[in-house]
Amino acid sequence: MSRLTKIIISAFAILFVIALLINVMISIKIKETDAFIAAQEYIKENPAVIDAIGEVEGYSEGGKAFFSYTVKGSRENAPVHVVLEKDSSKVWRVKV
Repeated sequence: MSRLTKIIISAFAILFVIALLINVMISIKIKETDAFIAAQEYIKENPAVIDAIGEVEGYSEGGKAFFSYTVKGSRENAPVHVVLEKDSSKVWRVKV
């Protein structure tokens, strides 16, 4: 294997690790947001949920999140909606 090939493979490996760390950090930060905490509190205290499943003991590793923002642009503002899903790999991915 040539030296250049080794450098390219090493660079991709480093970029992959950095991307993975960023995903983990984002997942941790999402759990600290007011919206995430409010959603969990609502679920835990919702009588319909408690009647259906009993007391909440935890959450699955998967999930969905929906964010709606008004984005300010250089020409105008517009609403933008983002749907994310977290699968068994525990990584949030934007659904297109």
